[in-house]
Amino acid sequence: MKRMLTVSEVAKNLGVGVANVHWYIAQGELPAFNSSMGKSRPRWKIAEEALDAFIASRSSGKPDAKPKRRKTEADSVPQYV
Repeated sequence: MKRMLTVSEVAKNLGVGVANVHWYIAQGELPAFNSSMGKSRPRWKIAEEALDAFIASRSSGKPDAKPKRRKTEADSVPQYV
């Protein structure tokens, strides 16, 4: 039987935050299964094999894709020294 991991477990294995794992799932880079059955907010489960395949694809020399930081109002305010 496949071992299913939670988003938190995957984040610890990858050394990233939970938000990054959710981003990988949303982008379709990391296959995941929603175990909540529509009753509440999504509860993602990731097969251990899917995580292994994801890690292998990431270590193939491709540049690391990260979510871009959102611009805030403070970014547009000029800084006076």
